[in-house]
Amino acid sequence: MDLLYKISISEAALTEFDEAYLYYKSIEDELGVKFANSINSEYVRLCQNPYLFKEVGKAVRQCIVETFPYVVHYKVIETEQEILIISVFHTARNPKIWKNRL
Repeated sequence: MDLLYKISISEAALTEFDEAYLYYKSIEDELGVKFANSINSEYVRLCQNPYLFKEVGKAVRQCIVETFPYVVHYKVIETEQEILIISVFHTARNPKIWKNRL
């Protein structure tokens, strides 16, 4: 499995991931692992096909995470063959939060 793009993760997205992981882990260790694996699986899909998901504004795309109520917002930076993860966002949160990062 070739990964065509590299992943960069913003500090805000990393914090969101860490908080969600710790939350799910506090419920059950295995649930935290399952969450992390779900996010990592989406990252692999993005590396292989960054244009798989639709744009939701300002060149930002949105990947819906399977099994968990999260979306990953990202930008494709073609010149660097890079995917910049902007947020790992719970779908119940106010979307203005991640949009303010743009």
